[in-house]
Amino acid sequence: MKIQSVVNEVSVEFHDELNPALWDGTEIKLDVQVKLLEIAKKFVEFLNVPDLKLVDIYFMGSNAAYVYTSFSDIDLHLIVDD
Repeated sequence: MKIQSVVNEVSVEFHDELNPALWDGTEIKLDVQVKLLEIAKKFVEFLNVPDLKLVDIYFMGSNAAYVYTSFSDIDLHLIVDD
């Protein structure tokens, strides 16, 4: 497969609804929310930074918007106070 055809396949798809695998209308599904929080917690533990002050967790990217594709991943941003 040529690079250009991959780029064309994964670029952007516009939808009228959020990804139904993750969202129930405009509310994130509870089981997805629980898993994302578990992932964030495990990552904080992995970092092993003493006195890390986690302020917030942002769910971003195409799966948090109306432009997801079958190749979209999940972007979690952990916000800390340094």
